[in-house]
Parts: sequence; structure tokens; C-alpha cells
Amino acid sequence: RGVYDRTLSLARKGPLFFFLGLVALVVVGYLWVLPFTAERLALLLPLEVDRQIGQASYNSVMLGMDEDSTRSVVLQRFGDKLALSEKFDLRYHLVESEQVNAFAMPGGDIVVFSGIVDGMDHPEQLAALLAHEATHVDERHSMRMMVRQMAGYLFLSLLVGDVNAVIGLLAENADNLRNLSYSRNLETDADRHGMERMQAAGVDPKGMVQLLQLLEAEAADMPDELSFLSSHPL
Repeated sequence: RGVYDRTLSLARKGPLFFFLGLVALVVVGYLWVLPFTAERLALLLPLEVDRQIGQASYNSVMLGMDEDSTRSVVLQRFGDKLALSEKFDLRYHLVESEQVNAFAMPGGDIVVFSGIVDGMDHPEQLAALLAHEATHVDERHSMRMMVRQMAGYLFLSLLVGDVNAVIGLLAENADNLRNLSYSRNLETDADRHGMERMQAAGVDPKGMVQLLQLLEAEAADMPDELSFLSSHPL
């Protein structure tokens, strides 16, 4: 009760400063305290949560994709020789698509599009790609990002009351833009640890440089005005 009375007295004496102080607390909580707490909570989740969420997500995503089972077997053998994860059993899938891309699900499913594989000139580039995606899985990047986004969205929903659909949409997009810098940090982390995994497997880590040069060439058509939206550091 004493704390409440003192706070109320402070608000009456200087309402403007009190309001600005509250805004500052909200901003600090949203930008620093909330992400830090959410990420620590994500790392406390058992690994089985990653596997369950990843499996459900994989089954949903793969419904509209054309997996090449023969090339997937070859890709699996290639990835198994690299032994890129100690926490998860990695499962590699090659999908027929012109997209120059790949992605990893929580729990160990890694999907590689034929468009990026067909553009490679060296096996070290493929090793770099798999090492990069394996780092996302092993370091639980997807889970950490997911929990951060959920926490941020819930925070903003409570803040704006989630009454007005337009405000809710703006708040969600603002949260997505805020997470871009964090996403880029994770991509840089995956590049760095991916090279360490390559070196541990006896593969020349220069393959990561060659892979990034390939991706840079593919991204040359992106307008400069939109480059800030890229989830990976340029």
C-alpha cells in the first residue's frame, strides 16, 4: 500500500515526467528485458519440444513440395559423413525447386532446394550449406526466435488491447522488423559455427566463402531499397 501511495503521489506531482518514465520502462522492457528473458526460457525447454514442433511444422510445409527421394538419400549420406550435430539426428531432404534456398526445422529436418545445389561447383559449398543449417538446429535458433516473437506479440497485444485490427497489424509488423537484427545475428552465428563444424569434419572452411559468393550473386537483383529487409547480412 505504501508503494502504491508513493507512486500515486509522484504521478500527481509530475504527471508528464511520470508518463515519460512509464513509456521509458515499457520501451526498455520491450527492447531488452523481454527478449533476454524469452530466449533464456526457450533454452530451458527440453529438446523433445524442438522435435515435436519441428515434426509438425515439417509435415505441414512439405505438403506442397516435391521431394526427390533418390537425391535425398544421397544428400543424407553426404550429411551423415559430416556428423554436424551432437544433440539431434539430422534428416536431410532435397526438394525439386528453382529457389536458391534451404531451411532447417527445429528438431533436425533440413530441407535443401535443388536450385541452390545445381548452382554449386564444389562439394565444400554443399558442406557449408549443411553446416550452416545444422548450426540453426543445434543452437536451437528457430525455437529461440519463435519464443521471442511470441513474447513480443503477446506484449504488444496487451499494450494496444488487440482491439483495433489495423493497430494490431502495425504492431506485429513492427515486432517483425525489430527481430530482423536478431535474425541476422543468428545467421552470422550459423556462418561462424558452420565453418567450425566444417573444420572439425576435415572440410576446407573456405567452402563457406564460396557458398556466400553464390548467394550474393543470386541476390544481385534485389533493389537497394529492399535490402534492409533481408534476413541474412548482406
